[in-house]
Amino acid sequence: MNKSENISAAVLDKSFKGESGVLYTMFSAREGVFNCLKKIGVKSFGTLPDFFDEVSIDAEFIGQSDLRIMRDFEIIKGRGAMSKNYDAFLHAGEMCRCLIKNGKYLESPAPVHGAFQAALDAMAQGARPALTRFKFMYVFAKGEGYALKQDFAKTLPVNLRAALREALTKPAQDCIMTQAEEAALLKNLLVWLAENTDFAS
Repeated sequence: MNKSENISAAVLDKSFKGESGVLYTMFSAREGVFNCLKKIGVKSFGTLPDFFDEVSIDAEFIGQSDLRIMRDFEIIKGRGAMSKNYDAFLHAGEMCRCLIKNGKYLESPAPVHGAFQAALDAMAQGARPALTRFKFMYVFAKGEGYALKQDFAKTLPVNLRAALREALTKPAQDCIMTQAEEAALLKNLLVWLAENTDFAS
């Protein structure tokens, strides 16, 4: 007998499989990153989950495969409007890519899922995308045990340390740092992660 379950998850990626299916990569607080196939009909395209949407799905495993089949779904929170903002779409997409690379074997996906949802909500409400992505990446990597507070901060140029303190203590929409400073924070974090950790950013 196939195992059925209900899961609340965010859409990280999607790709069409021929003319009759969409393969979703999704992220949930309980399961982490997983793949789910939705079989579709000719009239289904306008109602399917889209990038960044939070969706409640009824799914089941088929045989011994780890692929789930999406039998039904309800879009809990649609974030399609983010596609109209290039910077938000770009940085949200990069967060999704990071989760796909690092999120499949998380011991405790719930905190990361919460931070990811908060970041998407902030971007959808107009928060600065690069800074919001920086905050998410920092929280994600720190939660995985990397010594950002001890080591990363020390590598920053002196003129960015005040911006780092602001980024870590205020919501993105309340920060007054320049766009150049937020871009530099993000770039420095990505470089530090690449050079000092196994974290794929």
